[in-house]
Amino acid sequence: MKQAMIDALNSLEVVDWSSSCGELEYVVAANTEENRKVLLDAGFTAEQIDEATDGGETDIDLTLLAMYYTDAVWWSPKDGFRIEEGEESE
Repeated sequence: MKQAMIDALNSLEVVDWSSSCGELEYVVAANTEENRKVLLDAGFTAEQIDEATDGGETDIDLTLLAMYYTDAVWWSPKDGFRIEEGEESE
């Protein structure tokens, strides 16, 4: 099920992301009904998704979902979230 969650996160269009000094700060997708449905279908709860929006209506912080509710340890713009670390992609 965790791989299905990672696949769902990686299927969403990233609208913004930031990293600094090798640390991932955030990866966000639009907070749309379509995106929420993809996440719900993958096994995330409405409460988890709401927590990832931090009360905002615009974005869903995929980083929070990936790090707290899956075994993801790595993200890159090319490969998305992964269970194992990979080489950093530019």
